[in-house]
Amino acid sequence: MAFIWRLGARESRVHAFLASLVAAAWFEIVYFAIRPLTEALACDFALTALALASRPWRDLSFRTLAGIGLCLALTVLLRLQLAPGAALVAIAVGRLQIRRCWAPMLAGAVPALVVFGAADWLTWGAPFASDFRSVAINLGAGKASVYGVEPWNWYARVVAAIWGPFVLPVVALAAVRWRRSNLWIGFAVVELAVHSLIPHKEYRFVYGDNAPGTAQGDGDSQAGQVVGKKDGQGKGDDRAGDRPGVDYYETDVTLEELIEIMFEDLELPNLER
Repeated sequence: MAFIWRLGARESRVHAFLASLVAAAWFEIVYFAIRPLTEALACDFALTALALASRPWRDLSFRTLAGIGLCLALTVLLRLQLAPGAALVAIAVGRLQIRRCWAPMLAGAVPALVVFGAADWLTWGAPFASDFRSVAINLGAGKASVYGVEPWNWYARVVAAIWGPFVLPVVALAAVRWRRSNLWIGFAVVELAVHSLIPHKEYRFVYGDNAPGTAQGDGDSQAGQVVGKKDGQGKGDDRAGDRPGVDYYETDVTLEELIEIMFEDLELPNLER
């Protein structure tokens, strides 16, 4: 909030107030605030880096550049999919000034790289092994596609459906502010394009809603009770089809069993062993 306020205050107090109001009260931010997954934390660091990088280039001090480097490193380490957008910000800030810009940014990134690299070394046996395995399993082996695939324009359609009447004003204001906010808009466009190229797409991961073949009770159901249904894929047009449907039944699964299934499915190391 502080960075958003400072960013808006460069224009006027009205800009600062409206920007802070949106950041504090936008319905998606409020809804997802109680579900702080790593992508939400990565987004916080990305916004902080963008706010720091929005200062006039000649006014970027060593401390500010180091802060940008630290925030960009944490952005990528927490959410690898944000790497293209982070690279765009780094290139826009660093330009060809190795000593003036790149050196301070790298100095700021070192602490995050050391901590995350050491954590992977201790748990996975090599620095950043989890990142490499994530790419290899989800993209190389197509594991993410097990949870469903969508067409390339799915994100645009979903955003248009959720934001509704806000879409056109946001696009129009972005066009007006392109020259002054090109770094912010460029980051968003790059990430939207990169995510659109990945076959598996989800607006936000919510356990039980993203995986096919699973359903979740309301807390009052009993073991063996049907908690969901899924129609078959045959031709029926609301009449009897030529393939069976699927019923979901309530069952008891302990947290330890869920963790064991997750570790086995994702091939994660079990430190207790």
